[in-house]
Amino acid sequence: RDLLILIKCGEFNKDAEFLNPCLSFVVPEVICQHCNGVRDLDLCRDVSRSDDSQEDEWRCQNCGRSYDKAYIEHTLIDTVQKFSTNYLLQDLVCVKCRGVKEGNLARVCSCAGAFKLTVSGDAYAGKMKTFRNIAGHFKMDLLAHVMQWMEKSNPQLSMS
Repeated sequence: RDLLILIKCGEFNKDAEFLNPCLSFVVPEVICQHCNGVRDLDLCRDVSRSDDSQEDEWRCQNCGRSYDKAYIEHTLIDTVQKFSTNYLLQDLVCVKCRGVKEGNLARVCSCAGAFKLTVSGDAYAGKMKTFRNIAGHFKMDLLAHVMQWMEKSNPQLSMS
């Protein structure tokens, strides 16, 4: 609180809010093939990653064995495809009344408000950038290939 006073920033100001600079992704319900333990796996911040700096693998907290990296990669690819489909098929929402666009031909809402996307292009590009970075860092070739294909097929969305 004292530091915020020194920089003349209010305690509840948006500038005082902590934003984690590390982009990460949590894979829900990863199943260990050895002990059938289930848990959510934060790919970049997980403390149970292997201590060996040569290999990037995640270990089960119950039995200590490695998770199947191919399973995690395929789960990520499935998530990328679902997120892309949701982005492409999303509803348009009125800026004024927050109503969902009902007809296909209307340019403005019945309340004369403009329509906007539910998920912005910047949010989509940020999520895709996270997946691309995960693919590069953990050497997931199939995921990297999917991300390259998506970048080529959607040049209007800069994912850099």
